[in-house]
Amino acid sequence: MTKFYLHPYLLMPLLVYISWYDYRTMEIPDAGWILISLQALAGRPDYVWALAVFAVLSLFSLAGVLGFGDVKLCAAMALRCGMRILCVLVIASGLALLYCITKKEIHVRIPFAPFLCLGFVFVLLC
Repeated sequence: MTKFYLHPYLLMPLLVYISWYDYRTMEIPDAGWILISLQALAGRPDYVWALAVFAVLSLFSLAGVLGFGDVKLCAAMALRCGMRILCVLVIASGLALLYCITKKEIHVRIPFAPFLCLGFVFVLLC
């Protein structure tokens, strides 16, 4: 069975919308992670990594460190890229840290989806 995935460039408008929406409202639209999941399900999804990411990040969400929309978005991305979701999380966390440092505020709520989307695009294109 061959993988059937949309080219990463075709996912760009969706990722831009998710990023913009999260930046404006601090919420991630359900349609965003659902569409990424459906697109990943058309190929050969990596259920193990998606479940692992969902379980671990849910603990962060319960602790109030991460929003549950971010957890769902990461799990959808893990369906698509499997183990490379770790690279997405490292890139996203590094970019978010740089953003906080430039704002000179470390303990502040920030929209995390734009950083996740940037990391996801980078991993898909490499």
